[in-house]
Amino acid sequence: MKTKKIITSTFILAAFLSTQAQNGPRWSPAGNSASNGDFLGTTNAFPLPIKTNNITRFTFDTNGDIIFNSLANGNANRLMSIDASGKLSALSGTAVTNLFTNNGIGVFQKSGNDYYVTTGNVGIGIAPSPSFKLDVIGDARISNNLYVGGGIVITNQVQAATQIKGLDFKVDNSLAVTGSSSFTGTANFKGSLQNDALAGAGISKVYSNAQGVLFKGPFVPSAWECVSGSPNWNIGGNNFTSNAFPGITVADIGTCDNADFILKSNGNPKIWLKNTQGNEFIGFGTANPQTNFHFSGGNLAVDQKLGVGTTNPNTKLEVVDPTNAQVCIYSTSNNTAKMFVKNALYSYRLSIDGNAQTNSQINGHIVGNVNVNPNEAIMTWDGFGNILLGDKTLNTQVNTGAKLNVKGEVDKAVANFVSNHSGPFA
Repeated sequence: MKTKKIITSTFILAAFLSTQAQNGPRWSPAGNSASNGDFLGTTNAFPLPIKTNNITRFTFDTNGDIIFNSLANGNANRLMSIDASGKLSALSGTAVTNLFTNNGIGVFQKSGNDYYVTTGNVGIGIAPSPSFKLDVIGDARISNNLYVGGGIVITNQVQAATQIKGLDFKVDNSLAVTGSSSFTGTANFKGSLQNDALAGAGISKVYSNAQGVLFKGPFVPSAWECVSGSPNWNIGGNNFTSNAFPGITVADIGTCDNADFILKSNGNPKIWLKNTQGNEFIGFGTANPQTNFHFSGGNLAVDQKLGVGTTNPNTKLEVVDPTNAQVCIYSTSNNTAKMFVKNALYSYRLSIDGNAQTNSQINGHIVGNVNVNPNEAIMTWDGFGNILLGDKTLNTQVNTGAKLNVKGEVDKAVANFVSNHSGPFA
């Protein structure tokens, strides 16, 4: 019996010594004096659980992760909180809301519902530059309005799905707009304004249609033209020799409908070209010409020759008609009508007195030296065909009892008189 106890004790001692030899000394509740190479853990691919009250509280798994049994549930990616006693716990959704509602977030401080940074700058995606309070690398999205008290400096581009509104915009580099731009007030472009729709070879005029859309000349929409593809007239004129315009054979200008063609000076109409009942009338100073050439107001001066009924006048004024050539000087009222023939030394006037009431008072005159006052009559006649010679006074009435009245002598040696008068000459 004693021998059996000795054998049993020997096996227990051998097992204890074997355990000590394999795993080292046990950890004491009072602590161990560890030396280099000592550790608490496993030497094989097996987790190390830590227990209290014989319940696993957390485990070091084989990958080195720490698994907290008290935090394990169906919710993932939760915020952890450490209270004043050092207790680590997961925050509920309400607790997270209360945390950020009642406290600042990192460097952000809270005032009411607002978070702010009192000093320094904020960088997103980059350490902030000292020059900027907010420095962002990448895109930033603002779903509503962005109010800027100062200027907006853009080094690349602005893209807006709807619109960009502001009191003043200053662009030092380029402003590229893909869609439409609307300027309610005045747009001042101090540099050049480039429109891709107007790009092309050469220098051209720019036109605007009824909708305010700009388009490039020299050609306008075909509905605007009398001849499709016609160029526009320029202030300095057009060169038809060096520029071939298909279908354009005549360098004309005007209208191709029933509208008047008007030439202006200083914004005022001066010459009207009208199509009146199939007649082409030209009005100078009148918008309602009644003849082919109608002058109203002002003077008409001809430096060379004027032909009426002829294209090759031989005199300053030549009136040609194969059947009945007439020239009429007409006073529409009961006033004097006059026609002058002058040279550098002398002048004659053919005139009819005004304010006459009877044929005896309608005196016609050939007046010489009209530059002298009073004028001197060379010949006077009345409405009955009676003639007065030798009386220089214009208002002398012609003797109606004789067809020829002579004031002065008649040289009988050079003058022969034939008359049906039976009595002596007066």
